[in-house]
Amino acid sequence: MKLYLYAQLMALFMSLLKADKKIHCRYSAQAYYRKFPFKFEPENIDPNLCSYLGFGTFGIEDTGAIKIDHYFMDQQLGLIKNTIALKQKNPALKVLAVVRGSFDEFDIQKRQNFIDTSVHFMEQNGFDGLDLNFLYPREVNLGDHRNVYETLLQELHVALSVRNLEFGITVSGLVEYPRAFVPHISAYVIFINIMAYGYGSESVLDYDAPLQSSNGMVGGADGIFDVESCISYWLKLGAPAYKLNLGLSIRGMAYLTYVTPKELRKPGKLVKVLLYNEICAIRKNFEEAFDSVQGVPYMRNETHWISYENAQSLDLKLNLVTQYDLNGIMIRDIGDDDFHGVCGERYHLLQFARRKILGKYETINGISCPNGKTFENRCYREF
Repeated sequence: MKLYLYAQLMALFMSLLKADKKIHCRYSAQAYYRKFPFKFEPENIDPNLCSYLGFGTFGIEDTGAIKIDHYFMDQQLGLIKNTIALKQKNPALKVLAVVRGSFDEFDIQKRQNFIDTSVHFMEQNGFDGLDLNFLYPREVNLGDHRNVYETLLQELHVALSVRNLEFGITVSGLVEYPRAFVPHISAYVIFINIMAYGYGSESVLDYDAPLQSSNGMVGGADGIFDVESCISYWLKLGAPAYKLNLGLSIRGMAYLTYVTPKELRKPGKLVKVLLYNEICAIRKNFEEAFDSVQGVPYMRNETHWISYENAQSLDLKLNLVTQYDLNGIMIRDIGDDDFHGVCGERYHLLQFARRKILGKYETINGISCPNGKTFENRCYREF
C-alpha cells in the first residue's frame, strides 16, 4: 500500500514538473448588458478555471491613446474593479486588458501615445498585461523599412517587460499574414491567440469552425478553410508552437431554411448568432446530429438549422493542442458557456477543456476519468 501511494505521489509530482497548458478566458464587458439569464457579471466568473482572463474590449483613439468607453469606467458598475478583484480568489490568475483597433496609420507619436496611455491605464487599475487584437495587418513600411506592426510590437515589448507586464496578441484565423512577418513578431510576445473560427457563410447552411473542411467551403485566405488548416498555416509561417493558443468559439449559427432535407451548403439565411447557454436550453426542441467528417454538431427542426459547438466537437479540436504541443487554448467569451449550470455542470465546455488539455483525465467514449495525475477520483460524462 505504501509503495502504491509513493508511486501515485511520484506520478503526480512528475506531472507538475511539465508546464501546464494555458487556458486564456475572454470576458467581454458587453455580456454585462445581456438580459437575464444570460447577463454575465464578474461575480459569475470562477477564477480558478483560467490561467489568464482577458477583459475588454478597449479601443484606440485617433490620437493613438487607448480608448476607455464610459461603461468600463462607471464606478457604480465596477466592471474593472470587480474583475481585477478576482485575483484575490486566485492569486495565480493573470488579468489582461484586451485592446482592438487599427494601427495602419501609426506614426512614432501615435505609437508612443498608445504605449504611454496603455501602460498608465494598466498600472493604475491593476492589470497584469496586454492582449492586443492584431487582426488585419497590412504591409506598411517605415522609413527604415521595418514594418509598422513589427515596430509597434517591439516597442510595446520593451515598455511592458521592464514593468513586468505580460504581452501577447490575438490574430485572425481568416486572413493571410505576411510570411516574413510572423517569426519576427513571435519574438516580442509570450503568446499568440489564433481565432480559429468564423469560417461560416451567411447565405448557406454552414459551420462556424469545422475541424476539417469539405469540398465547396468558402473559408479564408491562403487555403484556410477550417481549424486544422489554420493551425498548420501558422506553424508553417514559423510561429513557435509553444506560444500558440487555439482560439475556440462556443457560439452557434442559426439559419432560417425551408430546404428539406436540411443539408450543409444548401440555401439558408443566417438569422442569429446563439450563445452556447442559449443553445443548450432549446436543444430538446430540435433533432440533433453530428457531422463526423467535419467534426461539428448541428440541430434542425421544420424551420431552422443550427450549427454549434459541444464537448464532442471540442474533444476533436483539443486533440490538436496535444498533437502540435501548443501552448494552450483561448475561449472567445466564457459568458457564452452554461455558467448557471442549466443543462448540467456549470461551465461545462470550459471544465471539459481543462480536463482534456491539462492531461489529468482520459476521455473515452465521452467519459473523462482520472489517469493517476490527480487525487480526484470522479468521472464525468462529457458527451
